[in-house]
Amino acid sequence: MKMAEEKNKPEQKPSKGKTPNQGNTQAPLDSQGFQKAVNEALQTYMRALKDVYNKSQKRSEELYQEYLKAQREQQIVADENLKEDYRNYVGSMQQVWGQEDAQSKMTDANREFLTAINDRQFELRNSLEGLYKNYLETVQKNITQTQQDYSAGYQDFLKSFQSAWVVADVTSLDTGTLASVAQILITASNCAGQTIPVM
Repeated sequence: MKMAEEKNKPEQKPSKGKTPNQGNTQAPLDSQGFQKAVNEALQTYMRALKDVYNKSQKRSEELYQEYLKAQREQQIVADENLKEDYRNYVGSMQQVWGQEDAQSKMTDANREFLTAINDRQFELRNSLEGLYKNYLETVQKNITQTQQDYSAGYQDFLKSFQSAWVVADVTSLDTGTLASVAQILITASNCAGQTIPVM
């Protein structure tokens, strides 16, 4: 019975697909292909640096213009408040004119007006200092973000180099190729040194 069952059992065909020992299917890079891949990684990195720089410069200009606009708006408000204080002062002077204690009331009006001027100046100074502090904080955030973007670009370059090296046919790499790749790495390192702060 067992022999009959084994005879009737359908034959199992080997499954298609990767074998357990099958590795990376990407074709290995010869000397020229490896150098080309690393050079392309450098060009991508250089473009990323340019894009990050332009983005940072644009944002810096936007922040500065926003700061100047806020300054002007605060100055306009301060000027309007001062005009209102002056109108009130003139009104007070007109009301006490001709009264028995006019001199005393005029003195009080003068003192109140001067106090109002000092208060307005103090408010404006505090407001402008707050604007400047906020401006510096936003500038620092932009600098920090720019440095992070520069660092991300460098990490992407290193990953691209690593990916190329993994599939490189090292037996085909001549000294000329290695020298060219070394120069590319030096260029990338110099760019990173100028854009990424030393921790």
